[in-house]
Amino acid sequence: MNFLQEGFLARILASGTAGDELFFFFIKPVSILLCCVVIPYLLGSVNSAIIVSKMLFRDDVRGHGSGNAGATNMYRTFGAKGAIPTVAGDVLKSFLAVFIGGLCCGFNQIGGFSFEPADPALFVLSVGANPIVVGTYLAGVFCILGHVFPVFYRFKGGKGVLSSFIVALMLNRWLALLLFLIFVIIVAFTRYISLGSTVGAALYPVFLSPVFRAFFNGVQPPLYIVLFGFFIAGIIVLKHIPNIKRIMDHEESKFTFRRPPVSGDAYEQTEEKHDEK
Repeated sequence: MNFLQEGFLARILASGTAGDELFFFFIKPVSILLCCVVIPYLLGSVNSAIIVSKMLFRDDVRGHGSGNAGATNMYRTFGAKGAIPTVAGDVLKSFLAVFIGGLCCGFNQIGGFSFEPADPALFVLSVGANPIVVGTYLAGVFCILGHVFPVFYRFKGGKGVLSSFIVALMLNRWLALLLFLIFVIIVAFTRYISLGSTVGAALYPVFLSPVFRAFFNGVQPPLYIVLFGFFIAGIIVLKHIPNIKRIMDHEESKFTFRRPPVSGDAYEQTEEKHDEK
């Protein structure tokens, strides 16, 4: 358990090799780069929607519906058979990215999940002196960037909603659950998944401070957590600007479980008939 709390870099630091120049100038920065930047980005770049659509349906989901390589477009185009493995893949890669960052830099940090209770004030004070405490957040950021701008698919990926939610759930679970509830309420009343996603993301930095203080005895969130909140809000809102314009023009497709999803051009024709009614 101590190893998971501290991370292997902290263990090396305490092992007596911390004074070695090799550690400080090579092993430490390379380890952080690999575990918190490169590996999470490559994991995020593995787009489940594209892989599933090509393996199961011998097609590319980006050629149908909204053209987005995400779970919503997978459901609308190929149904639950395509959406379920897509969601599972996105959840798994997001979890692994943050977990690898935690193995490197430790999990027992403010705002994230931990294996033992800790004094939040100690971690707030330690951020400046020990920058590797932000490892899990850094890994989460690069996993989301990989999902939105995947190196394997010419930097054209999904909109990062599900990946962002899983990362946020691991690092700031109570806030993530609150925003998920808001998302569900908005979608239930409007049937616009894009609207629920955009509002939920925009509220992340707004609710961060009060929710954080409520669960950490009045302690303000450190700067790196605030920046993480603005990052999630910014990237999701920017990726949903076309959806917002379609909502304003009454052209955005509404989500429903009642109408069975179909694929290809048939789906687009069904959408046109549905809008005419």
